Amino acid sequence: MFDLLIKLFPSLQETMHSLGAPLVYLILFLVGSAACLVLPWFRIFRRAGLSPGLGLFMFIPIVNIVVFLIFAYREWPIERENRTPEESAFSRM
Repeated sequence: MFDLLIKLFPSLQETMHSLGAPLVYLILFLVGSAACLVLPWFRIFRRAGLSPGLGLFMFIPIVNIVVFLIFAYREWPIERENRTPEESAFSRM
């Protein structure tokens, strides 16, 4: 694959040699940062009774705010468990 890219873009080989190690470190840093941001959201969403995959939406601007607001104002499983029978009947009306 790299051979094809080098044939198409001859200056790419020089660029890759000059970026070599810094590019690898940058990619590792970005992957590590993404993991540090998304893994806590996975756990939070899972504990709240939602799909952990919603943590991926936290990378998308504007969508992350909407998902966060839905998450914040949604009824949590612990609230359902602690609700008394009278509250349950009242909430259905």
